[in-house]
Amino acid sequence: MSLLASRSGRTLGVALIVVAAALAVAIVFASGDDGTDDGNANGGGDRSSTDTAAESELPAAIDAGGGLRLVPRAAVPGATTLSAVADELRLTDTARGVRYAVDRRTFESPAPVAYSALSRIERSVPDPATGQRWVAEETRLHRLDDTGAVVDTISLEVPGAIHSVADGAVWLTVSGVPEAHQSGTARSYLQRVDTATGEVISVPLDDPATFRFALGSGAAWVTVGRTVHRLDATTLEATGEVPLDEPASSLVVHDGVVMVTATTSPPHLVRFAADTLEPLATIDLGAGAIGDAAVVAGPGGDELWVLRPDDDAIVRVHLADGSTAEVGVPAPLRIEVDDEGVAWVLAGGDDTVVHQVE
Repeated sequence: MSLLASRSGRTLGVALIVVAAALAVAIVFASGDDGTDDGNANGGGDRSSTDTAAESELPAAIDAGGGLRLVPRAAVPGATTLSAVADELRLTDTARGVRYAVDRRTFESPAPVAYSALSRIERSVPDPATGQRWVAEETRLHRLDDTGAVVDTISLEVPGAIHSVADGAVWLTVSGVPEAHQSGTARSYLQRVDTATGEVISVPLDDPATFRFALGSGAAWVTVGRTVHRLDATTLEATGEVPLDEPASSLVVHDGVVMVTATTSPPHLVRFAADTLEPLATIDLGAGAIGDAAVVAGPGGDELWVLRPDDDAIVRVHLADGSTAEVGVPAPLRIEVDDEGVAWVLAGGDDTVVHQVE
């Protein structure tokens, strides 16, 4: 297959691990869920060194049409990433090296905290099924108890950020890791760590930049260049592939359908059946650059929301009939759906705000 070099075992080589470990700090800073090892399992660093979030009046709610609104919940100046973890919305300002944690129940105005001041438990990601918490640090994956103490540690093939904990595994991804034995090349990696046995399966992907990953319909899905690959969710063996006209900007699996937004001219949404890989309708998204995407539950049925950061807009695609509508939203950067099905949008340019879709 074109996507995989060779299946990675525990013999990638010392040189690769050394190079990858040197990149770990940059990798960690790019993820909203992990941080550097400050040598303290339960904390460390100077939280007082970071300034508090600027107090500002939140903007008015945005009418998205069809009975939905984007309701501003918290100001998060400088934030560029968004993830929903347990009861928190985690947002990061990578330029300053700080993270915000917004409580989804209270929406109290958060103060930014330096990565170095975050404890392991604050950086951890819980397993929804068992409550166990996991945190990745360079080439180590730690399982924590309720106090944040390390219960056991698993060695990873390469450093990675935790994408999710689901289906009995911790899933980690990383893009652009140099291959020590191939000068001038770089790869992305998908790693699956079995939460029961600790087995690590690492898959190198020949795509240093546009790699996308999703879980759904009993499989793992990755994009590599102009191809979507279906992988067995336990073994990560390839079980099928679908060609694309251009590299993907987003990958979403929902209700037995795989949806890929492609950066064609104009951009379009490609849909195909997850079980048979048969193509379904292709939908024109209109001119302009596109970004993140997620499924949002609307009053009239599920919709795919596709962000247009450069055009101050979100395209709503009604999945039942393929119709589209555009909503004016200032500089939408990220969209995330939490484990309760609530959608959140980070938007606003210099004055970023996290909005709840309701």
